Amino acid sequence: MRSSLVLLLVSLCASAGCLKRSESVQVQRDGSVLWNVTFEGSPQDFATDDAIPSADAGWKVDRETRGAGDQEKQTLRAFAQFAPGEALPSNFLPAHSSAVALQFPTSVNEERRADGLYFHFERVYPARPWARTEYWSERFLDDEKNKKAGEDGWDAAEKLELIQALVLAESHAHAEWAGEALTASGGVASQDVWLQARTALLNVYSALDLAELLRSSEALPEAERDAWFDQTARAVHDEALARFLAALALADEQRARFEAAYELERAELELSKQTGVHNFELRVQLPGTVVASNADRIEADGTAVWEFNGTAFRDRELRLQVTSRLGE
Repeated sequence: MRSSLVLLLVSLCASAGCLKRSESVQVQRDGSVLWNVTFEGSPQDFATDDAIPSADAGWKVDRETRGAGDQEKQTLRAFAQFAPGEALPSNFLPAHSSAVALQFPTSVNEERRADGLYFHFERVYPARPWARTEYWSERFLDDEKNKKAGEDGWDAAEKLELIQALVLAESHAHAEWAGEALTASGGVASQDVWLQARTALLNVYSALDLAELLRSSEALPEAERDAWFDQTARAVHDEALARFLAALALADEQRARFEAAYELERAELELSKQTGVHNFELRVQLPGTVVASNADRIEADGTAVWEFNGTAFRDRELRLQVTSRLGE
């Protein structure tokens, strides 16, 4: 996993992986469910922190690789079948796993009425945390800087200016999630203690000699830059966190709670960042005739289709619903 600081320092225009996630859910007349999943992307796209279907999670899985080098593409296909009334999975994790993963509680319920049997399909993507850290990117990276991040041919001064803005955004986001973890672990008795700890964390970033970092990176062979920046960024994060904790002087029990909450907060924010550029397609077929839905479209065969990307559930719940009626 890389922070946004690493990604931008490595290439100054790094783009996150746009994994394509397609699902087809077919509900049979007896209430059983046939569920097909297809993930497509580059090897880098598949290096997501999110769970993907696996045999350990009860899916039949096969993989296909096409091309090589920069042109390599991978496809993962998975299938699972669920008996009538069986609970459907709400993520792709193996049972009893406590890892952080995208949640999508999915249900199919039947309702008998005088005019037939109704099938209600619903999937919910709970709101994922985003705004509290994304605010800092929007504050320090204006539209012009964001546009430049996707262009080539910068001069040294432009590169340095962008890196300075990126480091400001990264440092304040780091302070934000450290503060959230501190609150979750019980907080501190005095406001000034937290503020001093926050300043100690930010000072680690502000003390960086970014011009020297840029010169050092450009002196390295390209093949070695990723590893060098990974190591450098990890050291910066670790030092900033160490200064934060030193300023707080937490008791052992609260420090353990803080470290657990901090790692959870980091993982949740990283997952929000990654899934935000994933492209989703959900296709649902129910018995009978569709009578109501909030799908993007209903195809000629009655399939309800939704298409969206992961920004659709940043800081807001996304609820996908379709109902059909099977006449008696």
